[in-house]
Amino acid sequence: MVQPIDPNLTAAEIDVLTFSYESHVGRDIDGHAHPADPHIAHQTMLRIQTSAGVDGYCAGASASAAEVARRIHVGVNPQDRVAFSDHKIGVIDQAL
Repeated sequence: MVQPIDPNLTAAEIDVLTFSYESHVGRDIDGHAHPADPHIAHQTMLRIQTSAGVDGYCAGASASAAEVARRIHVGVNPQDRVAFSDHKIGVIDQAL
């Protein structure tokens, strides 16, 4: 059963979380992964916070993508799939 859209729900904040970790994977000139000496690597995760306190996440977003998404989607109801999918920002769609 499809749940009705909550007209009061909005995307309240969109940001990118960056974290560091010790990796044992390196890349060759062609981009293939191989075992490597330990080194610090970084990863990002996009977070969409809603006015209801529910968060959505997607790995691999850039700060520039989050900035564009903020301008377009903050204040918009995330249950309105047409409003979100019209802009074709994949990480936003995945986080929702």
